Amino acid sequence: MARVDQIPAGTMKSVIIQDISILVANVDGRFYAMDNACTHAGVGLSNGTLTGTIITCPRAGSQFDVTSGARVRGPAMRRVRIHNVKIEAGDVKVEI
Repeated sequence: MARVDQIPAGTMKSVIIQDISILVANVDGRFYAMDNACTHAGVGLSNGTLTGTIITCPRAGSQFDVTSGARVRGPAMRRVRIHNVKIEAGDVKVEI
């Protein structure tokens, strides 16, 4: 997994959990996790940009809210699956 200090505020990191690529984002000290694949282009969202709570896909510009997985702007039409996050002893733990 990842340590809290490996993901500073305003950044994100891709991790593999149970063979699933997961994006973990730190927004103002709060951690969020979602599938690391755009529902339109299938590319890794961790290669995109994070502005506040909005992640922008690097391929076609679809946008998603990392707090809910909601689609903010297309061309994607579906939300991204999110996962619960717990912080334990400095570790970021994602529930799949």
